[in-house]
Amino acid sequence: MSDLTFLVSLVRDLNGVMDDLGPAPEEGHLALANVLDDPHHHAWLAAGHATEDAFLIWEVLRTRGGRR
Repeated sequence: MSDLTFLVSLVRDLNGVMDDLGPAPEEGHLALANVLDDPHHHAWLAAGHATEDAFLIWEVLRTRGGRR
């Protein structure tokens, strides 16, 4: 999970990522990593100083991807 949070912290083109992911499945994009929906999950520490921004990107990826 730490690798995923680190990668999310590197996203600069959110629309490009959403385009690349394509249509969302019913459970939403990245549903297998839904433990990261908790901003206090220890894996978010991997994003370092970008943790807050990375979590906001995560929320957009998950909500625009069909979750909630």
